[in-house]
Amino acid sequence: MKITKLLAISIGLVASSTAYSQSDLVNFSGLGRVNVENDKITGEGVDNDTTSIKRATGGYTLFDLGINVNPSELLKASVILRAKNTFGGFYGDGASLQIRQFRIEGAVGKIVKYQVGDIDLGLTPYTLHNFEEVYHDYESDLFKIRRDIVSYENFNFGSKWRLQGLDAKTTLKFARFIDKLKLNAFGTRVKQANFSTNEPDRLLYGGRIHVIQSKYFEIAGNLTGLSDVAGTARDSVFQYDNLVATTDLKGNYEVGKFEIKAFAELGSSNYSFKNIKKKKEYIYDDYFYDGGLGVVYKPSTFTVGLEGSYREVGAQFSSPAAQTRRINDVVIINDANPLANTVNDKNLLFSSYNNLTQAREQTLFDRYTNTGLYNQSIRPVLGTFLPEYNNLTPYGTATPNRKGLTVKVNVKEKEKVVVADFATEMLTEVLGEGTKELRTFMGMRGGFLLNINKLVKFKKSIVLSAGYRGEQTKRSGDASVDLKSTIIDAGITVEVLKGFDLIGGYKSITASGNEFIANRNQDNGLTFAYLNRSIDKNEGVVTGGFRYRFNNKTFFTVNYQKLAYRNEKIKGINYNIDQLFFNYTLVF
Repeated sequence: MKITKLLAISIGLVASSTAYSQSDLVNFSGLGRVNVENDKITGEGVDNDTTSIKRATGGYTLFDLGINVNPSELLKASVILRAKNTFGGFYGDGASLQIRQFRIEGAVGKIVKYQVGDIDLGLTPYTLHNFEEVYHDYESDLFKIRRDIVSYENFNFGSKWRLQGLDAKTTLKFARFIDKLKLNAFGTRVKQANFSTNEPDRLLYGGRIHVIQSKYFEIAGNLTGLSDVAGTARDSVFQYDNLVATTDLKGNYEVGKFEIKAFAELGSSNYSFKNIKKKKEYIYDDYFYDGGLGVVYKPSTFTVGLEGSYREVGAQFSSPAAQTRRINDVVIINDANPLANTVNDKNLLFSSYNNLTQAREQTLFDRYTNTGLYNQSIRPVLGTFLPEYNNLTPYGTATPNRKGLTVKVNVKEKEKVVVADFATEMLTEVLGEGTKELRTFMGMRGGFLLNINKLVKFKKSIVLSAGYRGEQTKRSGDASVDLKSTIIDAGITVEVLKGFDLIGGYKSITASGNEFIANRNQDNGLTFAYLNRSIDKNEGVVTGGFRYRFNNKTFFTVNYQKLAYRNEKIKGINYNIDQLFFNYTLVF
């Protein structure tokens, strides 16, 4: 019934829009995609397996039609209708039709612009920020294509969160003293009341006042709040309230071929958690500051940038809209018996193997190919995470209980023959976690992109890329920690014929040592029940294939990739996953 109604609505909208298309009141946009994959798991973990699934074929066809209605300069309404059919469906079996997005945009008196409905919001890294756990910008094009699909399906557009609510903005210009004043306010609902569990509505709200004094200096104030609405549940047991206020500023000045920059953000959070039945309230206040200097050298052919900053983020600093993880890690509680102590993530390909006695861990392969692993809601409690993938800043720049120095260097050649950057972070904890001893963190990341064709004056594109990220965590004492992890990327793209590219890539992670994983209770406090996770594993992905570009937005790709998973801590579970993947993407 729902599909029938949506189909009737979409047909009506398309039919009615045709009548107005000649006057440009209606325009269309959209995306179509066909994915087909064939998967196989092999290796010692399934050699004697007579129960688990060892091969799988899947895929889908989808079409997103965006209908944009512009009745006037001050009003725009848009809706994205999605039709999707699972691979193997027959005469509509497995097909679905839904509204993927609905939004109304407009302006009040040509002064205040507003959006209502499905909106994308972001402020600063400490207030409202969707932290992307990508380790560098230099991976193979085949990996990027898969990651772009995951991002699109989860509405992960840059560092913004997809939310439902109202956003309003205005810009005021001045003749003297300041150049512009930008004002922004928003209000959204991030959690709906649940009467079966007596949970109230949860609202996210805030805004920004941004003063641009001149091209040399600007300053802004930011506010975000996350609050439960009293009275929206019959007998609410818990109530959350969180408020974050920050100030950020930027300054820059040019002297000859040099540009000098200064930047900073500082602020505080107030977080309260009420247990209404027990009449108890827990209140946490904390702070952060982050600032630095940079210089950019701009001769005629290239630019070189150097930047240094220092930050301290309090152990109890709480900013859910900036600290919520984009990806959901499934943490294994006991390495000796993983299946008995883990949430078996059904979203994983071949989620159980070895005669269904072994739960498969998330891998790098899953993290850039699996759309079901990603989180689409802001949460007040810091989520658990797998430390081998990111122990330095698992909650982004706003990760609490961190202080230390960051240094960045980047080089850009004018003709983009080469682009390279490097960054290092040297951090420690502010307070010990479960012990008086402090962890120390050392991280390095960087990479380069080389356009070989521009270097040798060849007409067709030849692009080579490489990336690196290494981390080391240490802590002395009885609860000692020693964890090392390294991620390596390499890629090459060669344009053989016009629009036809051969692409190869490699991605790996090597991790060894141990780390204590903390569990948190409902008020975001530590439970002091820590898992000492022992790690000694290696993952490697090799991929190769081709891409045919019909234009800048439409392409067809075929690629093969092989994942090799090795874990020396648990014998008999090593495996390989082979995947043949076909993708056709059309954007208009």
